[in-house]
Amino acid sequence: MADKTDLIGAIYDAIIDPSRWNEVVKRIVEESKSFGGLLLLQQGRCGDLDGIVQF
Repeated sequence: MADKTDLIGAIYDAIIDPSRWNEVVKRIVEESKSFGGLLLLQQGRCGDLDGIVQF
């Protein structure tokens, strides 16, 4: 349970510091035993793509 709580904390930290998203997406993929993961960052209502994090 501590690992899941730590992961949730890491997600909140990445919201504050977007440079952390690479590691957080990697951890989400590992924790969920997925083959890969993708995070798409997009500005609301303007349609501009800000970035993609993929593992």
